[in-house]
Amino acid sequence: MGNYNSREETVKHMDNVKEKLKYFIGEIYDRGRMHDTSKLESPEKEIFDEYTPKLKGTTYGSDEYKEYLKEMKVALDHHYANNRHHPEHFENGINDMTLVDLVEMFADWNAASERHGDGDMMKSIDINAVRFGMSDQLKQIFINTIKAQRGESNEWYRNFRYNSKILGRFSWLWRLSLFLRRSKRCGWSCNDWTWKIRKLKGSSDPFLKKTKVTNLSFGWN
Repeated sequence: MGNYNSREETVKHMDNVKEKLKYFIGEIYDRGRMHDTSKLESPEKEIFDEYTPKLKGTTYGSDEYKEYLKEMKVALDHHYANNRHHPEHFENGINDMTLVDLVEMFADWNAASERHGDGDMMKSIDINAVRFGMSDQLKQIFINTIKAQRGESNEWYRNFRYNSKILGRFSWLWRLSLFLRRSKRCGWSCNDWTWKIRKLKGSSDPFLKKTKVTNLSFGWN
């Protein structure tokens, strides 16, 4: 046992996890492709044509909002019956949903909050937690996810977003940022990346040639 090398088992486990994650990748991709397609057909489309502009001017969860929902009952009943990212689709609501259902539901709430003039995803989570009987744990997971999306839970990412005012002009640097985030975990020096970015100035891109790259502060040294 003293000569045991765990690498083979670890790599095997890593590959197995990748395969398990592929299920979610495929399912979530399909959900995004098919999301709300029932709204494009009768009996939903004609009712949403009438009420979407009205809902946009309301506050989510308000009495006016709820009254509109009552008037949209025919469309909503059809929509809930054909879309499992809504708790109303299930007899026991959220308790009958899968992880994939929850991810699509979260994305739906997030995007829907942006359709209201005074929309706020945090308020939507508070309202829906009561509306659908969410557990405190699931509610907190949703809140954590929003904070992560906004960069509020990561000091380094907040620093990076500040620097993005400069870096945003380089679309390729956004892709490079994924490697930069990993470099922090791996202990790579930011100066190594600065050197590589300087090296890219030798390319034929006229904007890169005239851009002065001196130092990039990504929030760590």
